[in-house]
Amino acid sequence: MGWLVISFHILSFIFQGIAELTNWTGPILGYNYNEMISNGKNPLRFIEYSFSASIMLISIALLNGITDINLIISIGILNGITDINLIISIGILTTCCQLCGLVVEYIEENKIKILVHLIGWLQFCWAYGIIIDAFIVSIQESNTNSGTQPPTFVYIIVIILFLLYSSFGLIQLSELIVDINPYTKEKLYVILSLTSKLILGWMIFSNVLL
Repeated sequence: MGWLVISFHILSFIFQGIAELTNWTGPILGYNYNEMISNGKNPLRFIEYSFSASIMLISIALLNGITDINLIISIGILNGITDINLIISIGILTTCCQLCGLVVEYIEENKIKILVHLIGWLQFCWAYGIIIDAFIVSIQESNTNSGTQPPTFVYIIVIILFLLYSSFGLIQLSELIVDINPYTKEKLYVILSLTSKLILGWMIFSNVLL
């Protein structure tokens, strides 16, 4: 668990480091951070989120007692569900949601932007809805079998991370409705990313590892 927490922080550091490096070395594989941000695009952001969000969800799953490595996949996790088909669905939905966010930044037609964005919301809400439903089921089963419930901080993590993940989508939605300075948008994404990782990291370290 400790290395999982450390890994998604290191992952963000690496991706942000690569982005900053392009400002000094010039484009890497056609990517230059400042040029991308000034044009309102940052594909590296969505790639990093795909990895880091996966690790964060795996951490939440482990907090809920899932220790079977066969139930953990690269881009998603279900809390308390042993049906591998549902787990794979979470992975696919999460990937498609991130790709929708990426595609929106490259589409010119605003109506198509909104459509793709809403599709991303549908995928996100469906994926996290399954996770929340599985979490509730696991609580009910715990009450029935042992009479114990997950610690309070687990509830907080599930709720707060849902709100934080939703905030990422709200930033892009706001951008589709009103003009937002691209650098302001990037700052908001970075702040949200840092906040969500710190909250999950500190809660795991303080309540589980210490």
